[in-house]
Amino acid sequence: MGYGVETNHLIDIQRNFDLGAIGQVDLGKRKHNNQSSAALGKMAFAILGSVMNRLEEEGIISINKSLRDMYSMSMRNKETGEYCFENFLIKDRERPPIVNVGKYRDKRGK
Repeated sequence: MGYGVETNHLIDIQRNFDLGAIGQVDLGKRKHNNQSSAALGKMAFAILGSVMNRLEEEGIISINKSLRDMYSMSMRNKETGEYCFENFLIKDRERPPIVNVGKYRDKRGK
């Protein structure tokens, strides 16, 4: 997956260059036609997990990984119409910066 990659880029830029190095633009309204709200909720949970990992790395928080990876979502049963919670294991993986990838470094001669 690696959904937290953009968020982690922003964290790395802020850490290394300060907040002034980050710009913001108004993209207007964005509507997701490709994925359901349920799928977007899982992606958002994965992004939150990557932020929590960074905070733990910095010693700001301590997290229980088994709880951090378990996403509970309210789902409507199609047969009964009743709502219940379903649990999903969301284990995202953080991608390393490209300069830390051996094949990239070998290709670039570094």
